[in-house]
This record gives sequence, structure tokens and C-alpha cells, in this order.
Amino acid sequence: MTGSDTTDEEAETGATPTTGATLTDDDDRTSEAEPDDQSTGAESTESTTSEKPVRSAPGGRRAGGADAGGSEKTKRFYNELGWTETGGRPRTVDLFGTKEDGPIRVELHHAAMQRIHDAITLTGSTIDLLECGCGGTPELDLLDLCSHYTGVDFSETGIRRARRVLAGSGVDHELHLADVCDLPFPDARFDAVYAARMIYHIPEPEAQAQALQEMLRVTKPGGVIVIITANPFPILFPERSLKRLIAITPVLGPLANRFRPPPPLPYQPMTLPWFKRQVGEQGSVDLISSGLPSTAFNQRVSEFQGTGRRLWEAVRWIDLTMPRVAVWLGNYTQITITKH
Repeated sequence: MTGSDTTDEEAETGATPTTGATLTDDDDRTSEAEPDDQSTGAESTESTTSEKPVRSAPGGRRAGGADAGGSEKTKRFYNELGWTETGGRPRTVDLFGTKEDGPIRVELHHAAMQRIHDAITLTGSTIDLLECGCGGTPELDLLDLCSHYTGVDFSETGIRRARRVLAGSGVDHELHLADVCDLPFPDARFDAVYAARMIYHIPEPEAQAQALQEMLRVTKPGGVIVIITANPFPILFPERSLKRLIAITPVLGPLANRFRPPPPLPYQPMTLPWFKRQVGEQGSVDLISSGLPSTAFNQRVSEFQGTGRRLWEAVRWIDLTMPRVAVWLGNYTQITITKH
């Protein structure tokens, strides 16, 4: 894992409990910091294996310049490290995944997935689903909802791995190598769009806004967009909030960067009100917790003994009894947009 050192009492980075290959991000070193699990591109269908080139935005639709899409830095990280494998599993699991799976983590992971299921099935029991930033770990827990699954990512390494993962799924699927800021699909194509822990790795806010507009564009009226994103200012993690505040402060951010190693990935989490403003009159927005713990907390605090177990019991109680309040308390939020 990368990021700042933390103790059980001061875990300040970002993640959700996970079983298997669900990952997150890490440390607020700068306005451009922090690793995670999802990138942005994919390719091929079950019957077609030729890779498609990453599309350039027509007419200069991307905002913010040549690197305003998913970011070349993010692509390199996942192509050269994140989606490469050791022992048959992606390196991202070792970097950002949990170090132990206890009953509390498992219960919270299942609760988070159930909230995603509940949001996506607002459109029906079987859906035409697009996952943006599927990387090398497409969300297998959602395949039982799909009449057809489409994955998009801009990492060639991720797409190759996703193809292998989905090969035996039995679900009709296709993968596309493309940037989420310029999706290669017609308007109103999908019943639902899902994007987990990827949008904040797009370095420019304008490009994040473009990515969100693209998700809205390809969603049918009445369909839903489910985004799992980071809360930049989690109340229960004040040290993490302070680091983010320093990162976005014009003088303090660059000064702090001089004394820290460069982060492996861009990291630019936008505030939750920002998402509501971007959606505007195009849809209704609902917020619910997708996980209180940070990556450091998740990796370093054991739920099996002493203070760690009591902390995890508190996390469990907050997340399960007040998930809408927990949106502001913890590190990860599920944003559900119902398109008008």
C-alpha cells in the first residue's frame, strides 16, 4: 500500500470492507494523490477478440486539455502494475485489498452490495448494464441482474484480464477499450450504469463532469447511474479531512508535495454537493453509505481483538443503523441518480 502511516486510532485513508478483489484508494498526499481499484477502459465481446482503439473525443468535447480524460498516469499505473498478476490475482489486491476477512467486514461488504443491487433493480429485475471503469475485476456480484453486461475501461491490461474473468460467466457480455469521458455508445442505450471508485482518479474536475454527463447521456430515461465515490471530508476521520484540506489549498498543497514522494495515481474526490450540481434537473440524486473505513483502517485495524474489535463494532453499528447519516461520517458514498 502507498500513503501515509497511520495507527489504529488515526486511520485516515480510503476504502471499503471487501471479500475477494474489491479495492479502494489510499492516501491524500496532494490534489493529485491516491491509489484505487478501478480505472476506465475495456474491449472485445465473447465472439470478437480484436481490440478497439481508445476513441478521441469528437470536436474537442473533452475539457481541460490532452490529459483531461482518464489520465495517462492512471492508465500507466494499471497497465504496468495494477492489473498485472502475482499468483493468479491482480496486484491491486495486494496493494489496496483487505489483509483479513472477518465476519464484520463480510457483513458490511454484503450490505454495501445489497444497496447497489437495490438501486440498480429500480429499473427492473433484468437489466442492460454498463460498468464504467471495470478494469480487470468486473463486478461479478452484479451479473445475476444482467440481461447483458458491457464493460468499459481504458487499460489494455485490465481489459485482457476482464475478458478471462468473464469468459465462464454464462452472461452475454462485451468489453470496450474506451475512455469514460467519451463513451462509444448511442444516447439512452443502457438501463443502468455502474462506476465504482474510479471517477476521482480523473484529475480534472471538468473531465469528471464530462464523464458524469456521458453516463447520463447513455442511460435511458427512468434508468439509474450508481457511482461509488470518496467523501473528501469524512467527519469520523479528521486527519484524512485535514490532509485533503491541505491538498486543495493553493499554497499549502504544493509545499506539502515537496516533502512527500509522488503519488502513484491522480486523486481528486469532489464533494457530494458537487455531484448534485452536475446532475441538476437531469435527474434525482440519492446518497447512502458505501463504507465508513479508510484503506489504512481496513488494512491495519483487526476486528478480532481488543480496541480494534470495538472500533469495528462501532463502524458496523453506524453503517447498518444510519446509512444515510454515515454518508457524511465515513469515506465512501453510493450516489444513485435516477434519470428524468
